[in-house]
Amino acid sequence: MKVYSTLQLGEFHPIFCEDFLYWEQVNKDWIIAGVMDGCSSGKDSHFAATLFGKILKKIIKELPYLELKNPRLNLQDISIESLSEEILKQLFSTIQKEKNNLFLEVEELVATCILAVYHIPTQSALITTTGDGVLAANDQLILIEQNDKPDYLAYHLNKSFEEWSSQHTKTHFFQELTNLAISTDGVLSFAKNSTESVEGMNPIEFLMLNTDFQQQDNMLDRKCLYLQQEYDLKPNDDVAIIRLLS
Repeated sequence: MKVYSTLQLGEFHPIFCEDFLYWEQVNKDWIIAGVMDGCSSGKDSHFAATLFGKILKKIIKELPYLELKNPRLNLQDISIESLSEEILKQLFSTIQKEKNNLFLEVEELVATCILAVYHIPTQSALITTTGDGVLAANDQLILIEQNDKPDYLAYHLNKSFEEWSSQHTKTHFFQELTNLAISTDGVLSFAKNSTESVEGMNPIEFLMLNTDFQQQDNMLDRKCLYLQQEYDLKPNDDVAIIRLLS
């Protein structure tokens, strides 16, 4: 399984990129990936997305050692549902703690998050979304739409993990995946800056389904450059994409 990623600054955000991404292959069996999108109407929204990503990084780095504290978290035997739940539980509780530690307001923590847990041997994936974004599973595109009013995790930090996860997240389970992609909603914002029409090019499908340039490690960066040079297409919003291809 090959993993590609790209983080693109949108035309409407010339100073800070408000998206963030992180992925890692934990061992021979598991790949964990997340994309985050800070709310533009929030306060220092680039910070919220980055904080979520750095917390996810810490959680993933510690996964191989957690079974020393909890035998249930043996990465050789754990189910995809249990692993995903454990990562989300730690993410939620750590954000709760950092809110208090840093005296943060809700407006400073509004960011979406899409978490993908991929099991390499079975080619299966469990994806959890909190907020909006776009998914790709093999040749299928799935738009996670919340009518421009994402149900941010930050709104529910006064609740228990169980209440938040059961009522305010959505999950998607896929099997036999040879192409998996998760993206912030910025992938929908590619627009042409000239008056010429664009024929024969769908930027979303090109970035999340098409396999051109897959032999290169920077496939997604190349695709974004190609869209700009050949079609004058650039994202207006920031974009974070992670793709897994076998």
